Amino acid sequence: MKEYKIIGQHAWYLFKSNTDGSVLREKCTLEEYDALALPNPQNPQKTGYTFVGASKGYMVDSSDGFLEPESYWVEGEKVIYRDDEGKYGKLSKVEFDDKLRKKEKIKSNF
Repeated sequence: MKEYKIIGQHAWYLFKSNTDGSVLREKCTLEEYDALALPNPQNPQKTGYTFVGASKGYMVDSSDGFLEPESYWVEGEKVIYRDDEGKYGKLSKVEFDDKLRKKEKIKSNF
């Protein structure tokens, strides 16, 4: 698994396609994200899509700021990771290191 470093925070909007139901993640600024919590927020618009939500989280030093499948970051005594199917999980650093040492397959525990 590849380790990434946390380099800050970022935010993104989630849009659902009006034609096939797929979900599109589009980056936004932290200020735009925070503005959604103000009274009478203006939801973002995207032609052909319906706005379904927004989220924010840690940004890592990958090409798009997100964990890729089979990658992780260390945060204190815990490890946040994505397994080979792209699902997220969390383990203590001790558990994670033990699994890596034993070459065990690490799967999502969420």
